[in-house]
Amino acid sequence: MYFDKEKAGASGKDLHAFYLDLKTTFAELPEVKSKTAIEEALHEYEASHPDRCVLIPSEMDEAKLAILVKQLCSALDARHGPPTQDQTTKGIEQIAATSPGLSA
Repeated sequence: MYFDKEKAGASGKDLHAFYLDLKTTFAELPEVKSKTAIEEALHEYEASHPDRCVLIPSEMDEAKLAILVKQLCSALDARHGPPTQDQTTKGIEQIAATSPGLSA
């Protein structure tokens, strides 16, 4: 919601107030004041707490997708070991087939 407010043209003061409200729910967020520091803190929180975040596909760019895929692969490797080449190819093809806008 912060980034929606930012895109809608909210003032820095309003964005900071919204961030402080977020901190009451998400105490792990650091004390920051500048708009850049707030955005960095929110991005870091999202990256380190994917289970608490909701991905908005329409706003996902290739860089974010690459980060999420890397995190997912690391988690899967830690749990099951690295995939074979055949498993990787099949997985990519399956993801591409079920995701609009992506191709293998």
